[in-house]
Amino acid sequence: MKVTDKAHLTKILTQHVDKDKWPAGVSFVQELEGWRERMRDANYKANGAEECRDIMLSYYKLATQASFHFQSMNLATNKISFRWHDTFSPSVSISQSDWQYERACTLFNVAAAISYMATCQDRGDLVGIKTACYFFQQAAGTVAKMREVCKGASWLERTPDMMMEFLEALESLMLAQAQKCFFEKAVGDGMKDVLIAKIAAECAALYEDTAVRLSTPRLKEACAKDWIEVVEWNRKLFDGMQHYYASVAHAERKEFGQQVSRLAHATNMCAEAVILCQKASPVLQEQFKRAHKMAKEAWSKAKNDNDLVYNEKVPPVQTLPKVERKAIVRPLALTELEVPNPVIKPPPAVADPPPAVAVPTPTPSPPSDSMAELSVTSSNAMPPPPSFAEAEEAAIAELVSMGFAMEAARAALHKANGSVEQATEYLLSGA
Repeated sequence: MKVTDKAHLTKILTQHVDKDKWPAGVSFVQELEGWRERMRDANYKANGAEECRDIMLSYYKLATQASFHFQSMNLATNKISFRWHDTFSPSVSISQSDWQYERACTLFNVAAAISYMATCQDRGDLVGIKTACYFFQQAAGTVAKMREVCKGASWLERTPDMMMEFLEALESLMLAQAQKCFFEKAVGDGMKDVLIAKIAAECAALYEDTAVRLSTPRLKEACAKDWIEVVEWNRKLFDGMQHYYASVAHAERKEFGQQVSRLAHATNMCAEAVILCQKASPVLQEQFKRAHKMAKEAWSKAKNDNDLVYNEKVPPVQTLPKVERKAIVRPLALTELEVPNPVIKPPPAVADPPPAVAVPTPTPSPPSDSMAELSVTSSNAMPPPPSFAEAEEAAIAELVSMGFAMEAARAALHKANGSVEQATEYLLSGA
């Protein structure tokens, strides 16, 4: 996460609060600085990623409201500035007298916390894969909001991690990670190879886009080397995986030369990924090695069959049609980031006391049916099962969380007779 210096807001901002028009102004400023200090002290080890996210969001809301309350105030003239340090090189920092800058840097930490929450999920578990996918999409949505805040900013100087090129790469990376989660789920669910190929092709494209954006001289120098390495591992892995799964369609159409071509490319790309990921965790290295073994065994068999039986010419992989891409994920916006302009309540007017009102004597209620009352309040009563409509809405919500449009999800679910897995295949295949 980014680190920020103390800002000393209370002493200066309270001087610009009109207590007659805004009675709660002083307490607001104190709350603002209090949450800023909590934000400065927050870290994953002491607070955990989820609490860090919530602290950042609470401060973001107050900072957004402060930008409205003090919009006519010149922060630079009043010696208020916000200094934030670069994520990768903490010795590099930029100070700006601008609420937009403060909000954008806070959003960076919100996205960082959410992406960390995603990486902490157990991807060997179905719930863990779905949760990680959801968090990565939220992180992408937060970065998109950050880019929106930065777009109209007047400040020229920025730390490398706040450059638009880096933020675009970061959003692309979060989407790539989310798409990768869906790829893992699709493989685990045993979806058709042609559909998995499309999902893998989108992964490959997103990692490729991220790699290109991070390859500019300034970002290549500023970014942590391990970030660039991780992107490169996955770029090569999914370049291989898209061709591995696409090769099945060639075999079904008896295009054995093209099948061998794709499998050879898949084997080579996965081999390069295995070599590059030597610094990765043993679990991740094993995942890459399995992919390489799978591609190599399929290539060896296809090549042997072609050499002995079919004798088809093996074309260069570059001459084959590109694998169709299928984007499943999209940036998800956090509702907490939509902060309306605050309404300042005027001080309450002093009013005359209301006239005394005679209190009517209550009419006694009729005795209740004790058995009926017992049947309603009994602690042993079982809750009713969810209705068909509730179950259907839950299934639609699950499909929407994967990135499908609501109406398309509803139609596919009806066609699949309520099966989420079958509906997913319909949506991916465009059926």
